[in-house]
This record gives sequence, C-alpha cells and structure tokens, in this order.
Amino acid sequence: QFRNRIPDDLTFSIMGKLPLKSIKRFGCVCKSWVSLLENPNFMTIFRNNFLSNHRSYYDDTVLLLCQSLNTNITETHHENLFLLSGEKFQNRVKLDWPNLFQEQNLANSHIDILGHASINGILCVNNRYSTIGLWNPTTEELKIIPPSPNKFVPSNLVYSADPCGFGYDRDTDDYKVISHVQFLLFDDNDNWNRENEHRNPLWEIYSLRSNSWKNLEIDVDVPLSDRVDYLYLDGMCHWQGGDYLVSFDLSNEVFFTTPIPLEIPSDRIRYEYDVTLVLLNVSVALISHFMYCSTFNISILGEVGVKESWTKLFIVEPLPYILHSIGAGKKGDIFFRSKDDELVRYDLNTHMIEELDVKDVDSLSQIVIYTESHLPIDKINK
Repeated sequence: QFRNRIPDDLTFSIMGKLPLKSIKRFGCVCKSWVSLLENPNFMTIFRNNFLSNHRSYYDDTVLLLCQSLNTNITETHHENLFLLSGEKFQNRVKLDWPNLFQEQNLANSHIDILGHASINGILCVNNRYSTIGLWNPTTEELKIIPPSPNKFVPSNLVYSADPCGFGYDRDTDDYKVISHVQFLLFDDNDNWNRENEHRNPLWEIYSLRSNSWKNLEIDVDVPLSDRVDYLYLDGMCHWQGGDYLVSFDLSNEVFFTTPIPLEIPSDRIRYEYDVTLVLLNVSVALISHFMYCSTFNISILGEVGVKESWTKLFIVEPLPYILHSIGAGKKGDIFFRSKDDELVRYDLNTHMIEELDVKDVDSLSQIVIYTESHLPIDKINK
C-alpha cells in the first residue's frame, strides 16, 4: 500500500538526491527501497546526481601534480611539483619545494604530500628523515613541526615515524597530524629489526594549537597503512590498512575500521590487484582492478564502520592501456598512469578518455586538489 502511494519516478527523483548513507538506512521503510541500489534506472539517476553534487567544493581550486622522478646517472629519487592548467593541462608551472631539510642537504628529495587535497590552503609534507612541515604554497610560508619526544630514545634504537593523517579539527579550531611510531634496532648483520611493532603499537598526534605531540592511548590493533593514499574529509583522516579502511576522528581522537568490499581480494600482491583510495566528489572512494585488466571498479563509502555501506557506483571499461589510477581531480575526473608512463584523464560524466601532455609519470606520482589561501598557518594561535 505504501508503494502505491508514491510512484517509482517520484521515489527515484527524491531518493536519488540523498546521500548513500541515507538511502541504505531508508531500506527499512519498505521492501522496494531495499533493492533501490540494484535498480538500473535508479542508479542512473543517483550517479548523475552524485557527479553534479558538491561542485561548489571545487570552486577556486587548482590541480597539483607531484611527479616522482628517478635519475639514472645518480640513482637518486626526486619529486617535482607542478601547477596544472589549461583544458588538457598543457600548461605546467614548476613550484619550488620549501627547503625542509637544510641539515640533511636533501632539498627536493623524497618529499611526500600527505593526502590528496590541501586543507584551508595548507599542505602537510614530510621526508624520509621524519621531518614534517606545514606549507602554504600561496604565501610560501612553512612551519616545521617540532620533533616528537619519542624521537629521543636510547642510543641503540632509532625512531621512525610514519605520518598517516593530516586534518582540521573544527571543534577546537586546530590542525592535527597523526603518526605511527616504530623503534628500529640493528641486528648482528646490520639489518633493521622492528622492535615490538605489533605487541606495543604506538600512535602519536601533533596539535598546531599547542605546538606539541602526545601519545594516544590505543587498546586495539590498528592496521598500518600499506599505501601512500591518505584522505581527509569532514574531520576524519582515512587510509588503507590491509583488508580495512582505517578512519581517525580528529575531534574525539578515536579509530574506526571498515572492511573493504568483498570483491577486493585479501592477497592483492598474489592476485596482482591494485586499489587506490581517492576523494571523489567529496566522498571516500576506492578505485580497484586486476593489473593488466581493462575494467576498473569504483566503490564509494556510505558510512564509516559499516562494511555493507560500500556501493559499486561505476564500472569503467575498457581502458586497455592503463596501469593504475593515481588520483581523482575535480567534478568526476579520474587520473591514470598509462603503460607508456603518461598521464591519462577519464571523465565519468562524458565517459571520454584522453592522453595528456604529461610524461614520466610513475607509481608514486600524486594528483592533489589545492585551494589558495593567504591566511597565516598559525592564525589559530593568535
């Protein structure tokens, strides 16, 4: 009777504008709504709304390409940062990295950007020596984060930190960095050993407001990041950790884990399966495919901690000369690395794919959405 009161076209029109989380929850209202996400007509409406929503989020944003390069002569590794512009990103302006590592004399070497988007114009950058900085490319302002007290360990141990998240805590008007800590020890053969890595996990968090680190009291086993894909969205940091999506609430300082979709194999190395975590139209999304296969699946997350909330929203095929994805851009653009190490863009709106005039793209290259800001980094301390 309930279904007879609301025609399907009206139901599709209204429900198709709701967030995925709401659609999943409204499945308890009536039986026909349980299977909405299996209805091709409804999914067409939902996809169109998904791609058209949140366009204001990308206003006044530009794309940055962090391009990883290896030089054969010196066998060293460098990252170049470019501002991309033009219809086919034919215009590239090289940006100078801040000199984070004057004491190591390794400027422009082994620099990572934590995440796929800036936060209020700020990028979190770090290097292999556990030096972390907050950088505003617009103003060229750089704030080096002070070392953690955990770094000053006994002389026979070496402190190693793996930053996993950078984000903004709206409740306290604070920027925070979360990091996993390991203490490394040489064995008799001069090989590294990870001491008590799983038995005594240590997580620490930095607050810009207090300009200090503190240890987190964690009584559960939190999966470590096995990729360089980190996201920040609505007060939470996210990363891949084995068979889970790990999420960290910056306000309450608690972890959540969400099992990844069933179709993604646990042993991804064995099955040569590639998974990339991206921010797609202001949603947490996974782009996955078997290596050397031309079909890509894109699933979005409806609710943190709920495995059933993953929904395969797009099946992209065929892309026969694509190796893997390196990130998402604005308004439905997905960027891939081709077998010729070139940058390729796929438009989910038009289903068009085009090669861009950007070469020498490798597996560590990143696409970053950047919003210009002239505000000082430490404005919250004033």
